[in-house]
Amino acid sequence: MDRDTYEKLLEKATDKGYLRVEEYIMELIKSDLRGGLELDIAQIMDKLKPRIKRYVEDIVNEYLSMVMENKRKIAELYEKIEEIKELVRKAEEKPPQPQQPPPRRRKKTGIEILREQKVLFESRLERLRNKDRFFDYLKRQGAIVLELEGERIAVDPDFWMEFKEKISGIRTYDEREAVKDLSPVEQELFMKLRRSEIIIYDSRTHSWRVVEEPRL
Repeated sequence: MDRDTYEKLLEKATDKGYLRVEEYIMELIKSDLRGGLELDIAQIMDKLKPRIKRYVEDIVNEYLSMVMENKRKIAELYEKIEEIKELVRKAEEKPPQPQQPPPRRRKKTGIEILREQKVLFESRLERLRNKDRFFDYLKRQGAIVLELEGERIAVDPDFWMEFKEKISGIRTYDEREAVKDLSPVEQELFMKLRRSEIIIYDSRTHSWRVVEEPRL
């Protein structure tokens, strides 16, 4: 007997008020008896019972198989959880690694600072203790050192060449007009050199020039 047939019989037996399918089947058999034919009801039930038993066993086995599969999956899950717990325990027991101090930043040299800033004015170096030694060092490194009255100015050699070329192209004598196209550091250098008469306006060439090149 297949599952659909059994479920239909069970539904009809319930509707008829029978508690078991076997009772309903027996009643069907009795109702179909004709004439004086007598059937051995016990023999019929003996034939039906094995089929019903096999069907019930199939259903139970299927259910048990599902239960066992779920138990296996749960066991695997517990194993994974235990592995994770063990990893966490080992991580907590591991002593913390000492932090490496950040690498110390190398201090820039005076000549590197000059290359970045292009010009260093002595009047701005208030924190510098030994200024004579500092400017002598810059001069040894190839810097242009201009000695003005009361102040020394260190200039990057490449910047000095660009500065001289730039002022040589200025055609106006008016200092305020002359510095308009110069950068702030170029303007400050121009005005200091102008007051010290290191640069002058040459009326013959109608341009600004350095009177005397500094000694290297």
